[in-house]
Amino acid sequence: MRTVRPKQVEKKTNRDTLAINGGKPVRTKPFPPPFIGANLIGREEKALVDKVMDAKSLFRHYGANCLHMVDQFETELADAVGARYALATSSGSGALFCAMKGLNVGPGDEVILPGGALDRLLARYDNLYLDLSAGSGFNAVNRDPEFTRGFIARHWRKMLWGSDCCGIGQAIPQIPWLAKLEVAPDVKEAIADGNARTLLGLPPKRDLSIYHPFPSRAFEDGKGNNKSS
Repeated sequence: MRTVRPKQVEKKTNRDTLAINGGKPVRTKPFPPPFIGANLIGREEKALVDKVMDAKSLFRHYGANCLHMVDQFETELADAVGARYALATSSGSGALFCAMKGLNVGPGDEVILPGGALDRLLARYDNLYLDLSAGSGFNAVNRDPEFTRGFIARHWRKMLWGSDCCGIGQAIPQIPWLAKLEVAPDVKEAIADGNARTLLGLPPKRDLSIYHPFPSRAFEDGKGNNKSS
């Protein structure tokens, strides 16, 4: 007796079809795990830590058997990036404190930095977008309300909410900000949903209003009215 297996018919897919609908996935491998730097720690790093512990000299400038590993790292880093000096610190905050001290910047000082790079880049590159779902992007459009009004007028077609992942109980200040934003309704719709749908090749939503990414939660529409989508 012979078992005959039916032939598997390969689905014909359009290159523009989303993977969820049978199209070809953009990625063939999963995303790397979070905290990429920490995930690179291996035997070499463990061996170096053990070497320092065995030397019983945990400080960079003194000890019973100071190995000067930090000095060596700073020298190699400076050579690698073409700098005269490099200073290793215990954290990013420590680096900022050292930089401010080196520039003699103290409490109450106003620091004016050159800006406008994103403004220029958004105008120059068609494939560049501003994601408001992260704190950094949202904070950037809140620093200077007067500049932001012009920025939105120039780039609202490239501003979007780029994430659907939020923590439980996480505050989402972008939603009331967008609801109260004094722009035309089609601009709000584009930033809230339309631009992302266009980027993904999805059909536009009809009669779209500002909505909460969590359908089961209510939000204030800027007029004191609580709504839920």
